[in-house]
Amino acid sequence: MKILCRVAIAAIIAGCFFVSIGLCSAAEESSPGKTLIVYYSRTGNTKVACEALQKDLGCDIIEIKDLKNRAGGWGFFTSTIGTLFGTHTKIDPVHPELASYNAVVIGSPIWAGKLSTAIRTFIAKNRFDGKKIVLFTTTNVFEKEGSKNKAKQMVTESGGQVAGYFQIAVTEKLDGGGIQRPQAAIVEDAVKIAGEIKKALTQ
Repeated sequence: MKILCRVAIAAIIAGCFFVSIGLCSAAEESSPGKTLIVYYSRTGNTKVACEALQKDLGCDIIEIKDLKNRAGGWGFFTSTIGTLFGTHTKIDPVHPELASYNAVVIGSPIWAGKLSTAIRTFIAKNRFDGKKIVLFTTTNVFEKEGSKNKAKQMVTESGGQVAGYFQIAVTEKLDGGGIQRPQAAIVEDAVKIAGEIKKALTQ
């Protein structure tokens, strides 16, 4: 009798063990994977927007630093000229750890109708094979499809699958001119599109 009880208990324990393994495997298979936000920000607008996205998405975040001084009027001028000629720059980190992420949100300001020099450099120097990529930009003027398609092509050439492209305006029209929007308003817009980004990454 005691032997039969022991056998029954052992069978129950073994059954629970294998059920547990099955549940873990199912959870791993249904997991959407980890998401990383990689961004560059010259004035802070892209930074606050990406930090807001991070809080809502619950993901990791890495800031790309442009090792060339882009501050002030001269920095803006050199940024624009470099963008027009499609040059690259020195960045840090050059190769952030991407292997453990299934999806990457790439955040950048728009300079002269293109992604910032630092982000173009980041895309060119890394591979995104098998990863979903969402492009997220802060811009004075919303980009036309041609400009967006060029950015998407850069990602595709580096092996990524573009899952979405989202923009936030950092200026608004007032009395016939343009003024900078407060960063609080930019954060609000970022929170609003966070749900759309989640949807794009899970489709």
